[in-house]
Amino acid sequence: MTARPARRWLSATLVLLGTVAGTFVGTPAGADDEPTASDGQGVRVEIVSITPQVLVPGEDLTVTARLTNEGAAPLESVDANLLVNRYRMGSRDEVAEWAARSDDESAGAQAVQVPVDEPLAPDASHTVTFTLPADRVWLYDLPGLWGPRGLAVEAEVAGERVGLQRSYLLWNPDDDLPRVPVSVLLPFVGPGAVPSPSEPGSEPEPEPTTSPTPTSDETGDPTIADAATAAADAEALADASDQAATELDELVAPDGRLSRMLSAAGADGSVGIAVDPAVLAAADAAGGQAAQWADRLRAATGRHQTYALAWSDPDVAAAAHGDGAGLLGLAADLSAEADGPVGGQPLLAWGTGSVADGATLAAAEQMGAVAMIAAAPATTPQDSSDGLASATTTGGGTTTTITPDPVLTSLVVDPQVDDPGATPATVAQRALAEVALVAREDTLPAGLLIAPGRDEAPSTAVLRAVVQALRDAPWARIASMPALLGTTPTARVDSPDRVVASGELAPAQVAALIGARSDVLDFSTVVADADAFLTGVDEQTIAPLAVAWRDDPRTRTALVTATVDDLEERTRGLSIVPMSDVTVIAAQGDVRITVSNALDVAATARVVVEPRKACVTADDVDAVTIDAGSDAVVDVALSAHANCDVVIEVHLVGPQGDVAQPIEFSARVSPRIESVGTIVVGVLLAIGMLLGIGRTVRRGQSARRGARTVAEADAPLSLPVLGGMPAEPRREAEPQNEPDENGGTDGPGDEVRP
Repeated sequence: MTARPARRWLSATLVLLGTVAGTFVGTPAGADDEPTASDGQGVRVEIVSITPQVLVPGEDLTVTARLTNEGAAPLESVDANLLVNRYRMGSRDEVAEWAARSDDESAGAQAVQVPVDEPLAPDASHTVTFTLPADRVWLYDLPGLWGPRGLAVEAEVAGERVGLQRSYLLWNPDDDLPRVPVSVLLPFVGPGAVPSPSEPGSEPEPEPTTSPTPTSDETGDPTIADAATAAADAEALADASDQAATELDELVAPDGRLSRMLSAAGADGSVGIAVDPAVLAAADAAGGQAAQWADRLRAATGRHQTYALAWSDPDVAAAAHGDGAGLLGLAADLSAEADGPVGGQPLLAWGTGSVADGATLAAAEQMGAVAMIAAAPATTPQDSSDGLASATTTGGGTTTTITPDPVLTSLVVDPQVDDPGATPATVAQRALAEVALVAREDTLPAGLLIAPGRDEAPSTAVLRAVVQALRDAPWARIASMPALLGTTPTARVDSPDRVVASGELAPAQVAALIGARSDVLDFSTVVADADAFLTGVDEQTIAPLAVAWRDDPRTRTALVTATVDDLEERTRGLSIVPMSDVTVIAAQGDVRITVSNALDVAATARVVVEPRKACVTADDVDAVTIDAGSDAVVDVALSAHANCDVVIEVHLVGPQGDVAQPIEFSARVSPRIESVGTIVVGVLLAIGMLLGIGRTVRRGQSARRGARTVAEADAPLSLPVLGGMPAEPRREAEPQNEPDENGGTDGPGDEVRP
C-alpha cells in the first residue's frame, strides 16, 4: 500500500528530468517555427496505421499514412514527415488540446522524412510508411513515464506545410499498470409510437329505438364542435402514425441508424445492447425489411449481453415530474412480459440530455431498473473520471447511475468533430491516450462506459478498432456490462435539485393520461371480458411519453389529446335513456328506466335512483346485465312521504363508480290525495253501515217481541244454587182473555196448555 505513493514520487521526479532532457534532446532547434500551409496547395493526410499501438522500449515504431492532393494543380517534390512531441501529456485536457490545434500550430520535432518520388496529381493519393528505429525514439526507459505523447504526419512542398494530421504515441516502459474497465452499450429505440385504437374501443352503431335521442346537455355526448375536434385529433393521429412508419423504414434501411447500430454491435462480442421491445413489435408489424431487421436483432441478443428498456422508451424525467411513476412501472411490466428474447431481461433506465434529478432517479429505482444510464453526471469532478459510475442518493434511497464517457463516446460516434480527417487508427490512439490518463488517477473509477445516444450510431470500423486497442492496452481492459454494474461505485453523490428540461411532457398532460387510463380500468369492471376490452390500453397510454417525441412537441400534444379522447370514448358505450317528468299521486309507485349498451360486449351494472329531497325514497335494485348492442328496462319502486316537487338523479354504477353519464328528471309527488280519498270513503262507509243497522233494528221490532221483552224484564236475576233447593216457582202473570181456537177467550176453568 505504501510502495505506490513512493513510486509515484520517483516517477514524478523522473518525468521532470525527462521533460527537461526532452527539451534539449528530442526537439531540435527551430522546431517551434513550423512551416504554414500554402493557399491552394491542400493535401489531405490520413494516418492509416500505427504499429505498435503502445510502444515499449526496444521496439521500432511504424506509421503508415495516405496523402491525397485536394488541389487543382499537381504537386512536385512532396515530402512526408513523421513528427513527434516528446512531452508527456499529464491530463485529458492536454490530450484534447493537442487534437484541437490547428494545422499551423506546432506538431513536434521531425523524426523521419520520406520523400514522394513522383508528382502528386489532383485527387491522386500516395501511401507512405515511416519507420522510427528504437534507438531514435528518444524516450526514457524509466518507471512512471508511461503515457501519451504527441505524434503527427506532415506533408510539405518546398519546405512549406500543405497538410497535417495529428495523433498520439503511447509509451510504456512499465511492467505492471492499473487497468481501467471499459464497457460498450448500444441502445436500440425506434421513432415515437402511435398505437392504433383497438377494437374494444370502437363502438357499433346503436339499433334504432323509439326512445328520444339524447342531447349533449342531457348526456354529455360530443356535440358537433366536439366531433370536429375529434376529427382533427384523428387526422393528427393518422399523420403521426404515417410519419412513424416512414421513419421506421428509414431507420432500418442499410444506411439507417438502427441498421448501423446493429452492425456496430457486431464489432465485438463484448458489446452490450439495450433494446426497447416496442421497436421490435413495430418492426414485425411493418413487415418487409423492418421485420428482417427485427429478426437480425433477435439473433444478436443471443451473442451479446442484453438489457431491456421500458416499453416505448418513456421519458423517465417527465413521468417523475408529473407523478407518473405508475406509468413507468406499467412500461416496465410490458417489457418484462414482451415476447421474444428481450422480455424478462434486466431493466435499464436511459436518461435524456439533462442531469437526472432526485425525482427522476427515484422513479428509475421504483420501476425496477438495475441502473440509470445518465446523460450527464450529477457532479462534474475537475480533471477526474470519478462519478462516471456512482451511487446517487435520492429521497427514496440510492440509485446506481452510470454516465457514459463523453469523449470516448464521441470518438466512436462522430470522430470528425475534433479531427475532420480522423481514421480508425487515429481514433484508437486517442482512446488509448484518454484511458491512460484515467488509469494514472489516484482513485480509479468503477469503469468507463461508451454509450451513444438514442439518435446516434457508432462507426463499426472505428468501434472495432477502439475495442481491440483497449483490449490489448496494458492500462485498460474490456469489461461486460454485468461486470461494470457489479462493481462498487467509487463515488457517492447527492442527487441535484429539481431539473426540468424544456422538451419534457407537461405534468398536466401526464396527469390527463393517468386519469384517462384510470377511467378505462374502472369502466372495465362492468364488461363481460375485461381483458379483451383493455387490449392495447396500456401501450396507447404510454406512447406519448416516449423520449422520441421531445423533438416534436406539437405532434406529441395532438397525440396526447387523441389518446385521452380515445380512452374516454371506450367508457361511453353505456347510457341511460332520458326520461320525461312524472307525477305520482300515490304513496307507492314504480318508474321504468331504460339502459342502453352500445358496446360490442355485454355489461353488468346497477341502476341507482337518488331523489334530492327526503319526501321521496327509492328502493335498491339488483344489477342488470345489458347485452351488447341492446337495451334493458329496470323498474325502480318509489315511496312518497309528503307532497313535493323533486329532482331525481339516475346513475348507472359499477364497482368503481359511475359508468354512464347520469340523467335527471322531475317528479311531482302528491301522496295526500290518495290518503284523503281513503278517509272520506271510509267515513261514508261507516255512516252507511250505522244507518243500515238502525233501520234493520227498527224493522225487526213487534208487539209480542216487545211484551216478551217486558215480561222477561220482570224475572228474577238470581240463579238457583247448584245442588240446593229449587228456587221458588216463578209467578206467572195473569193471562189476559184472548180468543182461543174456537174464537172465544180463555176464562176461569179453561186449561192452559203449555
